[in-house]
Amino acid sequence: KDLIGKPCKYSDLREVCFVLNSSVQHIIDNQMGREITKQEAYEIFQKVKQAGFIIQPGNALNPNFICCCCGDCCDMLTNIRKLDRPLDMIHSNYFAQVEESQCIGCGTCIERCQMEAISFNDMDLAEVNRNLCIGCGNCVVVCPEEAIKLNKKGIEEKPPEDTKQLFLKIMNKRAELRRKEKGIE
Repeated sequence: KDLIGKPCKYSDLREVCFVLNSSVQHIIDNQMGREITKQEAYEIFQKVKQAGFIIQPGNALNPNFICCCCGDCCDMLTNIRKLDRPLDMIHSNYFAQVEESQCIGCGTCIERCQMEAISFNDMDLAEVNRNLCIGCGNCVVVCPEEAIKLNKKGIEEKPPEDTKQLFLKIMNKRAELRRKEKGIE
């Protein structure tokens, strides 16, 4: 967005996404990124955590990408936020929940939530809309009263081993849906 004169309204951080494994050489060869040390990676993670970015690894146990996104610049988050149920598009095994007896209604979590999943209820206490919450945990780390916790969902989804397995899973699911549409079981 900087290139079109609309800088990020959340942060001045720019080098925030990571490329790993087999994708690294392509990114470096095409001058789309640079190699960094483990210490630099750690420092970047600390900064994005402090800024409230959502850390989104690729949906695999050994991902090729880790995106650190804000709701202003990330097209993925911006578009997912437009859905009635963003949680259907983001695979997380967690959801945020407020313990009302501990909440003081300060609104810190509401300001931090990039998915706009938290609002005040009738008692002016924070309340999480489970249809909008993607389980990132940003609200948890800023709550001064520790009134918000991440809870495990009932059914745990284990991601595929790597990106190749992820794409095979997607391809097989599409084929299954096409067969179902055509009445072929």
